[in-house]
Amino acid sequence: MKFYHWLINSDEGFSPGKISQSGFNYNEENRSKGFKEHEWLSGGIIIHYKKNLILKNYYPYKFHRSYCEDVLHSLILRKKGIKLLKYFEATVSTKMSGSIVVKSELIKTLKHFYSEFLIRQYIVRKFKFSKVRLIIYYLILFLRILIKL
Repeated sequence: MKFYHWLINSDEGFSPGKISQSGFNYNEENRSKGFKEHEWLSGGIIIHYKKNLILKNYYPYKFHRSYCEDVLHSLILRKKGIKLLKYFEATVSTKMSGSIVVKSELIKTLKHFYSEFLIRQYIVRKFKFSKVRLIIYYLILFLRILIKL
């Protein structure tokens, strides 16, 4: 795992609560109390003051569902100088990319995989992350999906 995290995030490796150099968001380790500043927060837990609310449509794709909108939203907020704090006593659940694949859903999974890749590629370009690390991340993720078949 150390080598994998080095591939997608250089010498920083596994960095809970941060966005890797590949544009992939690391979830924070489990804690039960307190709060910590993060680079990324799940979309369902961002609370705004009226003055920092983003009113324009920042999401460039028209998919049937959104992919990585929370990462893009977090990056835009941080670019505006807004600190993101995670309060550990609040709970949110997320679906992992490619976590469960059944043969009958392969086409659907590959479509979701490609859609997520497009938005991550957009994030990498817009915020100057590493394109090579992004491709490595998705190559490994794709291989994991194939192995689970």
